[in-house]
Amino acid sequence: MVHKGLSNSASVTLPAQGSSMIPFIVEGRHQVVVGKVEPNSLKKGSIALVKLSDGRLVAHRVVRIENIGKGLHYTLRGDGNIYLKERVTKEDVVAEVVAVVRGGKRVDSGSMLWKLYRFLWPSTPIVRRIFLKIWHLCN
Repeated sequence: MVHKGLSNSASVTLPAQGSSMIPFIVEGRHQVVVGKVEPNSLKKGSIALVKLSDGRLVAHRVVRIENIGKGLHYTLRGDGNIYLKERVTKEDVVAEVVAVVRGGKRVDSGSMLWKLYRFLWPSTPIVRRIFLKIWHLCN
């Protein structure tokens, strides 16, 4: 589905599904705009759409990039995940999230708001757990 849409256009807008990227991306409220992955476009903080070994598609944030052997390996984690991380290869990457539509407003990858969110969202599991608990209580 995503592959076909990307072959015909520069980007595809999809409704957000799941809860692994809350609070940045919320199912039923937000949309993700995915585009083709350009060479070297994925960086720490980018959100990659990947196909996992079990066939699921997930969009998670890149937390580490390693050049192992002859290829790139990415470690990903959803903003709403406390411990769970995925490790994928460059071949597993289907697309890159180039923007998120929140409340009708587009937040582009690399924009000041995108960078601010990434900077402010905690990476430490215990602090992330506290922030997520507060978010769930308020929503």
